[in-house]
Amino acid sequence: MDNDATKIATREAAQGRIDQIEIFDRELAHLRADRVIHLTDSQVTAIAAYHRHIIHELTTRYDADASDSGRQLSMSMRIVSVIGAFLLGSSIFVCFYHFWADFNVATQTFLLCAAPTSTFAFALVVRARDRTGYFSRLSAALCYASFVLTVVILPPLWNINIGSASVLSCTAFGFILAYEMCSRLQLCAALIGVLIYSAALITISLGAPWWAFAERPENFYPGAVILLVIPSLISQRHYADFGPLYRLIGTIILLGTFLILASWPSLSYLAYTPHAVSAAYKIVILAGGGAGIYIGVTRQLPEISFVSSLSLLILIGLEACDWLLPKLPAYQFFLIMSALTIGALYVLNVLRGRLTERATGISQ
Repeated sequence: MDNDATKIATREAAQGRIDQIEIFDRELAHLRADRVIHLTDSQVTAIAAYHRHIIHELTTRYDADASDSGRQLSMSMRIVSVIGAFLLGSSIFVCFYHFWADFNVATQTFLLCAAPTSTFAFALVVRARDRTGYFSRLSAALCYASFVLTVVILPPLWNINIGSASVLSCTAFGFILAYEMCSRLQLCAALIGVLIYSAALITISLGAPWWAFAERPENFYPGAVILLVIPSLISQRHYADFGPLYRLIGTIILLGTFLILASWPSLSYLAYTPHAVSAAYKIVILAGGGAGIYIGVTRQLPEISFVSSLSLLILIGLEACDWLLPKLPAYQFFLIMSALTIGALYVLNVLRGRLTERATGISQ
């Protein structure tokens, strides 16, 4: 009976196993009530005892939630931990800048070098003692803030210009903390670092300073593609929520830049008229959004289908405001938009019905 529980390596996997057991118990109760399956009392007792043993092991080892109330409290704890991480990071910055002028250069250098090292050791100690993961992630946020502060302040203190390497170092350290502490917040910071650094490399290659990376949205394309590809190349099996996060941020950046360039074509590298650039990116959004919905639905990647659907809706809304709103009375405009919404719902409902038929093998 110990084998099933010992195969699980993370709290998220433990919580998923407990949820799976509860779903099974409810379905088994329905099957027995409808007389689809017949089990003896000893068999029912054995199944219940087996499940109680697994739930006890998982709640003891990973502090997983075995009730709906516990899950609701866990969600509140996640929100509080994210807020606490931001507040803790902000306190580090404010504390340093408040007392900074009172120290000489040698003391400042020592503090900047000791801060990330000591906080990283502290985070490891907390992780070893924290079954929930909330406090270890808070300590990881403290460590990351200390490291970023060191990277930002220490080189200029000694008149050293490391340029875009500061972003690369923060990104690498963010990945270390994310995978060491199983922290989605740190992973978000690392993924944003990938986007910034890849955009900075393109900017540098074109002869501009690296900090001008945000002036051209197309600089973010390589980073967005990298984020979309990584979950397919590198298994995230032991980090259940990391793969969707890669795809979510990659899809948002890719389709978001398409929308920005469709609305402000002057920001593009393309040496064509603004009207041509805008039209081209609108076509790309239609094609990319449709492809994203298809890929998300067929491969069961809801984060991609959701962002793709949202980008198409935003494009349709912007086009309707540009073309219809100036030419029609307000009530006609909103009637047409309502009709388009109903039409979209009908199309999605038909697609949903066909997917249901394919999954169940029953014609509706």
